[in-house]
Amino acid sequence: MSSSRNLRIVEFDVASGVSTKQFIYQTESLADINARVPDDPFGDNSQGRNIGISAIIALNDKEFLIIERDNRGAGVDDPTGAAPVARKRIYKISIEGATHISALDLTGSNDLPVGVTPVSKTLYLDLAGVLTAQSIPLVEKLEGITVGKQLDDGSYALILGADNDFSVTQNDDDVQFDVCTDGLTAQQVGLDRACPAGLSLLPSYLYSFKADGLKYMQPQAVREPRVAMLMALGLAGIGTMRANPRKSK
Repeated sequence: MSSSRNLRIVEFDVASGVSTKQFIYQTESLADINARVPDDPFGDNSQGRNIGISAIIALNDKEFLIIERDNRGAGVDDPTGAAPVARKRIYKISIEGATHISALDLTGSNDLPVGVTPVSKTLYLDLAGVLTAQSIPLVEKLEGITVGKQLDDGSYALILGADNDFSVTQNDDDVQFDVCTDGLTAQQVGLDRACPAGLSLLPSYLYSFKADGLKYMQPQAVREPRVAMLMALGLAGIGTMRANPRKSK
């Protein structure tokens, strides 16, 4: 797994399935992330591993929302959320003007290659900051994002999801367990067994925010080439059948 802050965004031609362009997306620097958690910083190999991106959604043909997160917060590995969270953020990005870089090798490098313009990005929502200010629990695996219906004032509902692995973890022998907690203590129990009194499974979370300033275009269905070809062959067969009807005996 790469330890680089330089990630690739790959553009595909939906009709052919062929990759047409690639762009560099730079995650937040490790120095800036660790400045928020000086007493428990992330290691040098954290970029692209336990610090990275977990979801992306298209707003239009140029702009996207993307989640950058660390692997901290309440979850199966830290049920009580004891480790300090450094980053749960949503950025709005644009590929317009970014350099096409499919021929470049980015392995292990945190530096931006000479002459390359990455996708532009601006902080859209500091989720960790907002939730902490409202005393709402921070969960580890924030990894779902979608744009909901447009509201009466022209804004949109921005929906974020975290499933906490449905409270399932496993040991080194790949034996799975459920995780039970009261927020202060935690213990593992066999899958589908009841939690001890006073404990419960880790919940999944859905967060909804009012999103302003989004140039959002509803996605349009695109027929897969193979499906389209099968439909064309099927229609051609029907036409042949109609053109050559069988005579009844």
